[in-house]
Amino acid sequence: MDIQFAKELMEKTGFPREAMTELLSQGEKLATEPLKGEFAALLKCYRENNFLGSAIQDKVDALAGSAGMHPYTLWLLVLIECAGQVKPAYMEKGVSEKIFWDTFADLKYKLWECWDNYGIWGNFVAFWYGIFFRADIVKLGRLEYEYSTYDLETPYVCGEHTVRKGDPVLSIHIPSSGEPFDREAVMESLRLAHAFFGKEVLICKCHSWLLYPGYEEVWPQGGNVRSFRSLFDVISSGDSEEFGDGWREFSAAWGSEPDRLPEKTSMHRSFKKHILSGGKHGSGYGMLLFDGKNIINK
Repeated sequence: MDIQFAKELMEKTGFPREAMTELLSQGEKLATEPLKGEFAALLKCYRENNFLGSAIQDKVDALAGSAGMHPYTLWLLVLIECAGQVKPAYMEKGVSEKIFWDTFADLKYKLWECWDNYGIWGNFVAFWYGIFFRADIVKLGRLEYEYSTYDLETPYVCGEHTVRKGDPVLSIHIPSSGEPFDREAVMESLRLAHAFFGKEVLICKCHSWLLYPGYEEVWPQGGNVRSFRSLFDVISSGDSEEFGDGWREFSAAWGSEPDRLPEKTSMHRSFKKHILSGGKHGSGYGMLLFDGKNIINK
């Protein structure tokens, strides 16, 4: 375990002091034998499986037991170690130090999600990080942009632009960073992305619960999510009986009986009403085209 890099990442990305103390203490265990060798073997297996978390989950569980730490904590230490190893690949792609640290601040956001949901300084969504360790994602301002492809069978047509299945696009993600999410913050991110990727027109997709048409009445009028949704052509959606993103909205309270869910915020109240009324859940697939100044799909 590279303790020096781990400390640098946590400081650069603003990890809370309590979490840093706990994680560095646990990381120091992984720098001693025999755990050092087992940790190295775990990382090697992770790389050989193209950073597929499920391929090493049994090994993570076993090593966490040997080290006396929770698997979520060990997962976060694995992800931090891999961040250090992939940093040169980002630099080779022309990514600045600032953008690199901004990108890997995602580990802090997920740290807080793990704490809010489980009371553990760790990470419970390790499946998400393969794209980070393949250097296929960057955070620019408020949003993250992943190198991806258009994956619907029906072509998307907007004026002179036609996007077909397999064509390269940028996939937009909205990290739970707590940063402003108003229209100007989103537009500034798009301007940064337009300059960074050097495309005449940015062609972006977003596949998210935030774009689900069935939540149209849930999002407050004049709110930031409603503003974000308005930038996209939502061209496909899928329904689900289960609210798979409930943990994002309700944190540790998710899993309670619906009528016992908290009503601390207007969003809590809106989603609780939606759930109690038997409302559907799901996600939407939207497209956005940006020429550096204007959203041209609107």
